[in-house]
Amino acid sequence: MTNKVSLFFQDLSFVLDVNCAGGEWTEVREPYFGDPTDDRVSASINFDLVEVFQRDKNEARSLYAEEWASVAYHLPEITLTSHSFYGKGWRETFYAPNKRNFSVRELLEAVQKWENGDRPRRDKFGEIDFSHVYYEGLREESEDGVWTVCWGS
Repeated sequence: MTNKVSLFFQDLSFVLDVNCAGGEWTEVREPYFGDPTDDRVSASINFDLVEVFQRDKNEARSLYAEEWASVAYHLPEITLTSHSFYGKGWRETFYAPNKRNFSVRELLEAVQKWENGDRPRRDKFGEIDFSHVYYEGLREESEDGVWTVCWGS
């Protein structure tokens, strides 16, 4: 199936607001590929300014109610994994509440949950990544529904 993720979702613009809970990011923790339930250091991830860019007007605007409810991912489950830059990491699978597809709101909630669990474990350079917080889209890693969330700085 082509266009598993809607172009509308890929074009969204939002920024992660990353906060530390439970200690300093530089404290010793399990390696990145360790136990994903280890919560000695956790993140509080929220989205700031979820908008859609209007190319015809060259400006961004807030989403309308019907856009929040529109289909963002056309399959009943999606698996998110870490960017290959960080090496082999853990994965988490999310299931559509309606068992058919994800709305924009539901897919954003899955991304938020994923980042809350994954970001504190991405410490390739010894600390949490506070720089890459601008959403750049989802990239399909494999044909079996595994995706990476791409973030820019």
